[in-house]
Amino acid sequence: MCSRYMCNCMREVLTNRLSMIKMEDKKMLKKLRNMNVKPKLLVSFIMIVGIASISGILGLILLTSTDSKYSKALVVNGFTQGDIGSFNACLYKNSAVVRDIIMLKDADELKAAQQNLVDIQEKSQDSLEKLKKNCNTVKEKEYIAIIEEQLPIYRDLRDKIIQLGLQNKNDEAFILLRTQANPILDEIMTATENLVDLNVT
Repeated sequence: MCSRYMCNCMREVLTNRLSMIKMEDKKMLKKLRNMNVKPKLLVSFIMIVGIASISGILGLILLTSTDSKYSKALVVNGFTQGDIGSFNACLYKNSAVVRDIIMLKDADELKAAQQNLVDIQEKSQDSLEKLKKNCNTVKEKEYIAIIEEQLPIYRDLRDKIIQLGLQNKNDEAFILLRTQANPILDEIMTATENLVDLNVT
């Protein structure tokens, strides 16, 4: 009973309030109608400026928020993907240079290829170190662990393959490359591809 009485009271208060608002609106409209053209234009101009200012402030807030989110995504994901791409490129180049060393006969060309391999390894290690700094999730660390575990094994096999190539044991070198080194390289590349998938924004 008490609850019904309170509801009725609230309804009456709201009805009265709405009536007052309507009356105020009517008074305002009447004032606007009775105004001269100049004050009407001034009021309209002030209203337009007010609405435009509010829109501008809201737009600035949204733009700042979007810029902040995008900058964060670029710093984390953008640089991570760049380091992954650089590391992957080094792996591809490494594989190509190893094949060249097996096939090359000219001493100068072999020397240049070996130096190229040293440079590629330095660059790949630098890319990996940068990559590790931005890979902080559990899944990312799992893929980094695979790379760090398999990379030294691949490099040891690669050095054996190069030695076989330098000794003109090309058949043995290619067999070792195909049966042992390449599967490990594929495993490393799969881990880097999975890292890219995790960092796509």
